[in-house]
Amino acid sequence: SIVTYNSDPALLSECLNSLTQAIDFAIKQGCLSHVELFLIDNASAQPPELTEMPSSIPVSCISNANNLGFGRAHNLAIAQTTATWHMILNPDAIIETNYLANGIDYLQQQQQVVMVAPCGVDAEGHNARLCKRYPGLFCLAVRALLPHWKPDTVKRYEYWDTPVGEVFETELASGCCMLARTTSLKTIGGFSPLFFLYFEDFDLSIRIRTLGTIACLPGLRLKHYGGNTAKKSPRHIGFFLASAWAFYKRHGWQWY
Repeated sequence: SIVTYNSDPALLSECLNSLTQAIDFAIKQGCLSHVELFLIDNASAQPPELTEMPSSIPVSCISNANNLGFGRAHNLAIAQTTATWHMILNPDAIIETNYLANGIDYLQQQQQVVMVAPCGVDAEGHNARLCKRYPGLFCLAVRALLPHWKPDTVKRYEYWDTPVGEVFETELASGCCMLARTTSLKTIGGFSPLFFLYFEDFDLSIRIRTLGTIACLPGLRLKHYGGNTAKKSPRHIGFFLASAWAFYKRHGWQWY
């Protein structure tokens, strides 16, 4: 499922093209036999068009009259799908061709793993450090106000102590791309409606880990053009602060 809201058409087109290539590769590898794409639009001024998607991939377009937010919109697809695997993908995330094949193969081999997360880079090609540990308030403040300062608390949060190129178990996964067992997503009820935007992926990660582990795989590669909440509009910062409050109130306060 992909949720759009006034998304960049060029980035969305690149995202869909990379997804199509990954689907074709996974089918050739025998990992997939049937695929359905849910494209959910949150009342964009200009709804997206899907002229580049091949007819062999069924697409369910859902147009919401109002902006439901990230998680609530994805829940519409999670509730409908009957597939074995479900991938949550951002319209600004570009996955590599072997992404689905590698992820599904790992999930098939490791039954204790309920979700896999990628090792990604940002728009400049730097390690995006998408997997995280439970964040402290001081850590989040440093990342927002002094993004180039990396004290130990930030390095711990971003898994700097994990060797590059190795599989590791992560506490929290980024919502930019989550590949999970559909039964696990349904068991926990998908994303919590408490979160309109931000922290819904962390909350889901904590709840899905009650069913198994989340693995960060070096074989899952993507480029993510999002992030940088602190540089966004005051409205987005407001969403971030409200979600942070809901997250800590639900899961516990941590300062460092």
